[in-house]
Amino acid sequence: MPALPRLLRPRLLLVTAVLAALAATGAPAHAAPEPASYESHVTPAEHYAALMAELPEGAAVVVDDALAGEYDLAELEAGLHRSFGAVGVPYHVVASPFPESLASLRSPDMLAALHDRVGADGIYVHLRPDSGIAGVRAYGVDLPVDLADQVARGETEYGAPLGEAAAAFAEALTASEDDLLRRSDAVVAAREAGEDTPSGWEEFVQDLDPSRSVGPENLGLIVGAPVGALVTMGAAWAVVRVRRGAGTRSTVLVAAVATLVPSAAAVAWSLAHLTGAPPGPQELPDPLEEVRAEPPYVASTARVERVVGQMGEERLYVDPLTPLPREGLAEVATRLEEASTPVRAVVLPMAGSDESAGDPHVFLHAWHHTLGEDGVYVVVTHDLEAVSVDLLAFGVPVDGHSLLREAGNGEADDPAAALDAVLREVGRHPADADASPAPPTIDSTPLEPRLPRFIESFLLALLLVGPVVGALVAGAVWGAVALVRRPGASAGGRVGAATLRPLAEREAAALAGEHSAGRTLPDGLMPQAEAALMVMEGSPDALDLVGVLVLARRARAALADPGAPVHGAPSRNNPRHGPGTASAPAPPGRKRRERGVRAVRTSLCEGCAALPDGRRVLRRLELRGPDGVWRSYLDQGERAWIRHRFGAHDPARMAEVLLSEVEGDRTGQRDGRNSPI
Repeated sequence: MPALPRLLRPRLLLVTAVLAALAATGAPAHAAPEPASYESHVTPAEHYAALMAELPEGAAVVVDDALAGEYDLAELEAGLHRSFGAVGVPYHVVASPFPESLASLRSPDMLAALHDRVGADGIYVHLRPDSGIAGVRAYGVDLPVDLADQVARGETEYGAPLGEAAAAFAEALTASEDDLLRRSDAVVAAREAGEDTPSGWEEFVQDLDPSRSVGPENLGLIVGAPVGALVTMGAAWAVVRVRRGAGTRSTVLVAAVATLVPSAAAVAWSLAHLTGAPPGPQELPDPLEEVRAEPPYVASTARVERVVGQMGEERLYVDPLTPLPREGLAEVATRLEEASTPVRAVVLPMAGSDESAGDPHVFLHAWHHTLGEDGVYVVVTHDLEAVSVDLLAFGVPVDGHSLLREAGNGEADDPAAALDAVLREVGRHPADADASPAPPTIDSTPLEPRLPRFIESFLLALLLVGPVVGALVAGAVWGAVALVRRPGASAGGRVGAATLRPLAEREAAALAGEHSAGRTLPDGLMPQAEAALMVMEGSPDALDLVGVLVLARRARAALADPGAPVHGAPSRNNPRHGPGTASAPAPPGRKRRERGVRAVRTSLCEGCAALPDGRRVLRRLELRGPDGVWRSYLDQGERAWIRHRFGAHDPARMAEVLLSEVEGDRTGQRDGRNSPI
């Protein structure tokens, strides 16, 4: 596929003449103003200011040719002129992936430096593929740029094309202040309400979209597993019924109708859903990937031709936007000219939006295809802060893979050192001169048909996952029935944190709501209520959750009936049962943990007090420890909850200890408490 027609003319004139021609014809301004010396550093602001100096005053748009992989440069430039021209003030716009978000976290600083060099009032905007509006500044014009930026970001989808992001921002600049404030409030409200984040149900539905990469597989799993489980449970039910003397024919008929009819309906629905959804982007061939599957392996050679034109007869090119150090490159350039094996090198930044999709190997192939000369081609770029080197050998007796390995890719501190290593090793790795590097591997194959993917997942779920789930569910149901039917089974006191957490959250939320409504707690309960709410904001473990339940229910009971006696200790056998209004003899030999005094009687709820000792033990609250073992909650006697009987003894001191523990959680300095469960 040919490259963009406006960007493929040879760049054989002097750069200043090229820029003059670009300014006269209105072509995109994305060439460097002049080849920088090998070791002189040029800031992005200097680079873009030099380009804007050749553009119409007050209407400057610079589109970096590193965007040629995702955009038609001329169309993008024209669209940016239309959008910002409608604002009615001078504009200076840079559309470029550089400076990168990680290399320059304060993009507006680049715009401030750009304004200092351009010296003209107006709006200055940096558009970057990874963030849309990467930065904006206004000088000498009264425009709400920050508010407009906030509104535009909130009203456009993340990752929207640069032209769309720019149009939304420019439109917001022309809106009235009242309209912007209203839209800003709507954006903030939508964000706080979570409208930007899909709900769990929406994500579930999206995962079943047959046009997605794993949609048919998810659909097969979500249908096959329940069908397999239902058939398994139906078969198990039928076997049990027949063994108990039920009629075989009638039992099988009932089981078949109860399982196969809904199963057939589920399969029919899934097939209709599978075949009825329109094709998605991943199911169709990607035109851009198809272009990259054959020489020159890129959709546009705009940047490649610029590099070739500015290199001329030289063997080293240093892009003005590279953030890498340049010391020593002048000497390396001389050695490149003197090398017996032709070695050409470029030092330039790369981005996922460029013609090579950020892949140096693709750039190397496109570079060789454009230049058409044999030699070793080297690209020096950067990966975060590290120097990255890639090379390929075309038509010369050099083993490129061995050369790259021995040259120590990724170990050099700067481009000069990396290229020095290549020059030292280039003659030590001979190979067949007729051998050529394999073309870049680019996967342009669309997804496989939906039906085979669905059937494979459906059968796996039907024959393996479903029966296992069905057996587990049947076993759990019958086990629960057996426990319910066993005498004393309902007295179990084991409760996990997963069960306690939603109960505690619900009680704490209800207490906070009543407190926000202006209702006043009786004296002595406010510290306990505050402690309960603060504990829930920390990292509560199982015992903390029990304590929050006790305190929150105590405070709410006081609000519901101000005269009720709510200050007593909860049931010692199981604090979740409520106040200990009854009593029973304490177990022989047990000492009271709060004060170390031997107990004669212990406070219990009415239900526990009425039970015999043997069954009362079954109702005692047990929590799972960090080692996974269930133990009585009283075994954590060193905890404030136990020492103070959940606020029945010295509640102020208990609240003080709990708040200090929460503060310790926040600072990471607390100890003496079990890890959260």
